[in-house]
Amino acid sequence: MFPWYCPSNKILQLSFPDIRQKFLIRYPSVSIAIVIAYILFVKWIGPAIMANRKPFELKYLMIVYDFGQVLVNMYLTYSLFRFAVEMWPYRCMVKNHPLLPLFMERILKIAWHVYLDKFADLIDTCMFVLRKKDKQISFLHVFHHALMCVLLCWGISNIETYAMGYYIGFTFSINTTVHVIVYFYYGLAAFGPHMLKYLWWKKYLTIFQMVQFTLVLMYMIYGFSSGCEEVGITEIIFCIYIVVIYALFIDFYKKYKDE
Repeated sequence: MFPWYCPSNKILQLSFPDIRQKFLIRYPSVSIAIVIAYILFVKWIGPAIMANRKPFELKYLMIVYDFGQVLVNMYLTYSLFRFAVEMWPYRCMVKNHPLLPLFMERILKIAWHVYLDKFADLIDTCMFVLRKKDKQISFLHVFHHALMCVLLCWGISNIETYAMGYYIGFTFSINTTVHVIVYFYYGLAAFGPHMLKYLWWKKYLTIFQMVQFTLVLMYMIYGFSSGCEEVGITEIIFCIYIVVIYALFIDFYKKYKDE
């Protein structure tokens, strides 16, 4: 029995329709349009607009944004870790468990909040453009932020069809933890150059991000080999994405590890 089990037919009937009626899920073309506009702005339109302008001073906006993201990701981390811990005994039977709809109902609520936060992540890059910090807008940065929005939209839209496994909660619990640390660093850095002496651990941020992908891949190997995770189209896409993003992080680390 799931510790969060609630025998409510109303939940079973309304959980999926409620989530999938959300505007950004019901009309995925809107999400895709936002992502395309984001890419166009940060790679071409934004730099062109800023070419003959002085960079904007966004210090206080960045501080509010970054520490706001810290709080949001702390909440998401708590929700996801609680979910991951409670679901651990059932990780090998998620797709075939009679209470699968309740599993989906809970993970969808969390996934919806994660999805919204991925769009909030796009603001970070836009501020780089307005501050003329083009060097910080790497292919990895744009690719990762843009694709996460698209993949989460697809995942939430099709979760009932593909019934994704335990690895989703496991992955995002680690990912939001990493984001807490990354945005905490950004928030401190936003105060100005006098904070640099306290940010000696910057060089470890990329390593920390690579560790998360190592843990996820290790879990997926365990899940596939033990039979706890089924090998389907969703899992294949997920693993390909993790491997690609892992390779990009390694390449990024090699280029900038001495800076």
